[in-house]
Amino acid sequence: MPRALTAKFVESVKPPPGERAAFQDAQVPGLELRVGVTGAKTWSLRYRTAGGARCRLSLGSYPRTTLADARASAILTMSKVIEGENPARAVKEQKVAAHAAERTIADLADMFFVSTEAKLRKDTTNLHEE
Repeated sequence: MPRALTAKFVESVKPPPGERAAFQDAQVPGLELRVGVTGAKTWSLRYRTAGGARCRLSLGSYPRTTLADARASAILTMSKVIEGENPARAVKEQKVAAHAAERTIADLADMFFVSTEAKLRKDTTNLHEE
């Protein structure tokens, strides 16, 4: 159930022993504070796309991202969702593109020849010079 999150609450909240906890903000729908077993606190935004898909987008970790910053970011992100965008998908696509740009043919060849599946291939398939 949503509750009016305050800076004091965010600073002092602890999860139940051995469990994670999520606290929804009553002021900004979809914004939640997630508290891990270790006590790490992160902000996330839950929303639905125009097609009805459920999504969650990380907005940052506490204390680097304050309650006010998380609310502002959530409002800005929700305005994009209302316009038909899917911010979580955009972030995922950026990560994939950045990762793909870092790979070279040599990296892919190394992964192919060193992989655990390489042992299952015929020796002639795994021939390469080092």
